[in-house]
Amino acid sequence: MSDGSARTSTKAAKHIFLKLVLDSPPHPIFHFGMSGMAHVRGQASPVYRVPRAKSPGDSAWPPEKYCKLAITFESGDGSIGEWAFCDPRRLGRIKLVDADESDLLKVPPLGDLGADPLLDMPSVEVLAAAFAARSAPIKAVLLDQNGPLAGIGNYMVDEILFQARIVRLARDLFAEGDRLLNSSHLQHPSLPAAYLAQPSKDMMMAAVHNQIRAVTLAAVAVDADAERFPDDWLFKFRWGKGKRKGKEVLFSLPDGTSSTISHLTVGGRTSAIVDSVQVLPADHRDFAVRKKRKAVPAASDEVPNRPDGAPSSPPAEAGSTPKKRSRAAVTVSPHFKRGQ
Repeated sequence: MSDGSARTSTKAAKHIFLKLVLDSPPHPIFHFGMSGMAHVRGQASPVYRVPRAKSPGDSAWPPEKYCKLAITFESGDGSIGEWAFCDPRRLGRIKLVDADESDLLKVPPLGDLGADPLLDMPSVEVLAAAFAARSAPIKAVLLDQNGPLAGIGNYMVDEILFQARIVRLARDLFAEGDRLLNSSHLQHPSLPAAYLAQPSKDMMMAAVHNQIRAVTLAAVAVDADAERFPDDWLFKFRWGKGKRKGKEVLFSLPDGTSSTISHLTVGGRTSAIVDSVQVLPADHRDFAVRKKRKAVPAASDEVPNRPDGAPSSPPAEAGSTPKKRSRAAVTVSPHFKRGQ
């Protein structure tokens, strides 16, 4: 980039964006995905998720492997700095946003993000209202970066739901009696979000709200270093799916009993649950997403009209070969095409 300088870098959920002083926009937005990395020439790569031994250093610049973009900066004293964005899994994205600096957080993609659970956690009432409008599984809603919240990852959602269940059980097992026992299974990842937002489930909604904040704070406090996560977290026992050759993984509960851990797919992601305390209630389907029925095709002797009133093309004659519909072209950056 020419005729520009970097002022600051800012993080929003899983995005990092640079504020550049240019004659005019656009500004670059970097989505790091699951494995995106930022390298500065001459400096060791961050320890987080990237061993220092794999830092490109000065041996090759830009980095030979997985480099998607390299930027050269010049400071006021004439010294040169070089920065590269790399992503081995091709899940990261680079977007140019045509907006003024002051509007970057108001327009897509950053403007579409949900609230930050660390910096801008909504009240339990606001979150419940957002859940009430969503019939998708609670896990899918929490993973939706454009939903009520942004920045929460897969293992965090599983931890939030499990801890919300287990904290209520340990604290109120005797105090709440039947009301707690009847509500004891509401933190299953497949539970529709709207189900949890019912007024009768206010205790469990509050527990989920509290644990969103608590799990986020705990993870950030140790810089997401898994070795320093609490010993009673489900995270410590959720791994090894398909590698234990049928052996059950046992998890110790606060009351001293043990339960098995199962894995299922929710919202397209692998989820871990503790079987004895995370069970779907029988009436959860009343809130589930209902698939729309397919439109009934017009009879063969009918020719439906287009929205503008003009008749559509008549049905093809018997024995004729139907024409293939053309598809819109999709342009993909060559940096993210496989094999390049």
